[in-house]
Amino acid sequence: MSKYEGYRNCKYSDTKGISTIGIGWNLESNSGTTGRLIGINWPNCINAGQVNTLYEYSVKRAAEDLYDYLPWAKRLPNGVRDVLVRMSFNMGIGNSSRGLLSFKNTLELLRRGDYQGAANGFRNSQW
Repeated sequence: MSKYEGYRNCKYSDTKGISTIGIGWNLESNSGTTGRLIGINWPNCINAGQVNTLYEYSVKRAAEDLYDYLPWAKRLPNGVRDVLVRMSFNMGIGNSSRGLLSFKNTLELLRRGDYQGAANGFRNSQW
């Protein structure tokens, strides 16, 4: 499990009223995937191993999205890459107006290797 995220073993409604479980696992949009990964399609509660399975799948998917949209991110230092994967996991890869891809200027700074400028960009954002 993640040292950066909290989790709930039992189903709850997130801030948008979406049925969620574990570490931000959206039961509504992932209903088929849930059953395939942990054997339960619409669980009320899951154990720590199942939470971890869903989380690992989510992080893997977030990293794949990151590298699909920003292939240059594979060349970043490990710590910087890890932050981008966590951001993709938390806010989604998104587009030019929401999610990770909405940080156009900051991502360009990262692509150019200006890590201090990018850190300032993230720090000064509403995120």
